[in-house]
Amino acid sequence: MKNWTNEAKLGVFIIAGFAVLFWLTFSIGGKKLFSVTGKKSFIVYFKTITGVTEKSDVRMAGVKIGEVKKVELENYRAKVTVGLHGDYDVPDDSVATVQGKGLLGEKFIEIRPGFSPTYVSNGGVLANSIPPSNIDDMVAKLSAALDDIKTVTNSLSESFGSEEGKQGLKSIISNLSNLSKDLNDVVGGNKEKLTQIITNVDKATAVLQLILTENRENLRGSISNLNSMSKSFAEKAPDLLEHLDQAASGIRDMVSDNRTNLKDSMSNIKEASGNFNGVLVENRENFKVAMANLKTSSEKLDEIMASVKKITAKIEKGEGTIGKLVQEEEVYNGLNETLEGAKNLTKQTGAMKVGIGARAEYQSEMQQSKSYFSIRVKPREDKYYMIEVSEDVRRNLGTGPRNTLNSLLYSFYIAKRFGNVTIKGGLMESSGGVGLDLHGWEDKLMLTADVFNFSGYDNNAKSPQVKVTAKYFPQKYLFLYVGGDELANKYYRTFFGGIGIMADEEDFKFFMARFF
Repeated sequence: MKNWTNEAKLGVFIIAGFAVLFWLTFSIGGKKLFSVTGKKSFIVYFKTITGVTEKSDVRMAGVKIGEVKKVELENYRAKVTVGLHGDYDVPDDSVATVQGKGLLGEKFIEIRPGFSPTYVSNGGVLANSIPPSNIDDMVAKLSAALDDIKTVTNSLSESFGSEEGKQGLKSIISNLSNLSKDLNDVVGGNKEKLTQIITNVDKATAVLQLILTENRENLRGSISNLNSMSKSFAEKAPDLLEHLDQAASGIRDMVSDNRTNLKDSMSNIKEASGNFNGVLVENRENFKVAMANLKTSSEKLDEIMASVKKITAKIEKGEGTIGKLVQEEEVYNGLNETLEGAKNLTKQTGAMKVGIGARAEYQSEMQQSKSYFSIRVKPREDKYYMIEVSEDVRRNLGTGPRNTLNSLLYSFYIAKRFGNVTIKGGLMESSGGVGLDLHGWEDKLMLTADVFNFSGYDNNAKSPQVKVTAKYFPQKYLFLYVGGDELANKYYRTFFGGIGIMADEEDFKFFMARFF
């Protein structure tokens, strides 16, 4: 510091002053320099969202639980994406409103919690919302109310300001005085009856109060539900009536414009039904053969499901790869250590996810079981790398116990997803190959076709190895599957069915908690 010039010292002082001023600006305003929203988020739609911007507060019971991540327009409505700071749960019948800190203060979104036992899912939609009040409308209504009050006061002034009005007011007061005297005489003569009536009313109010106390929560829930239903119906009724009117008008116009075509269509349908009846009569034998084949296929499926049942029984006993994975504590601890390492790697690589999986299947024609162990590295949602080790059951056909070490098969391939189609290629079961996955039913169903061993497996199987698999995911980490292998080679052709898991760190911990 002794060698610093006065200009350098002044510059450091100015920079430090700006830094302190910058920090104080955000601290006093209650703002954060960086977003701290957690993993949970959901969407709320408003008719208007005036005053709310990105990073505006999201509060529940006055406590800040998140902030607005994004505000955009969708179908002429404001689409607001809310990010939560912590692991908060919001009931799906909650109501989102726009509030302000004071009359003209900063706007924020207030979540009024509902009573539903289910919660808004991550990335889901909170259906109930109330738009903010418009200050201009409030001022206009207040102005109209003041005009009405002014009109009433003018009328009263005109009515009672004159001499005739004053005499009329005196007459009204005199009549009220006489009426009160008459009522006093009536009450005095029937005091006992009135006392009995009042006693009965007291008893009735006590019973009513007791009923209301015992059913307070039910009444609150019923009133809340009725309130939500009435608001929802009031908001949607005009649109519903308009849509019904448009639909009825469209149907009427369509029928009117296509009256002739409809007649022709009915005639064609009648003719087609006759032709279809003829086709059924002519191909009755073919249909019988097809039904017999379908029956045979169902029997095969029963055999495969029985094999799957045997596999699950082995898993429960701790036999095989998946059985050891589920039952042995050492394997569980080892996988926990692996997941901790994967967690550290994920922190370093950002959004990368590492999944560990295993599966076992029974092959009907081979009459043998086959196991797989998999590691999936997923740097992006639409791309992943797969490393897999399995065993070649064909190598040991009819030779007694298998030498697993000599019959290991290795796979290492890359996969890229485009919409509902995933294309993959690389090393498949120790041979180059390509594959295609088709996803459906919100990714609960997947149909896979893989082709590898293009030069054939051996002299008994000279065609490429074709493998087709259908998978069903009842849970995101658990799947059941059936399929066929070596479909182009009759010698090794077989059908299989099995069960497997593929889970990342969080899913794996949940899966283990369910079994231990």
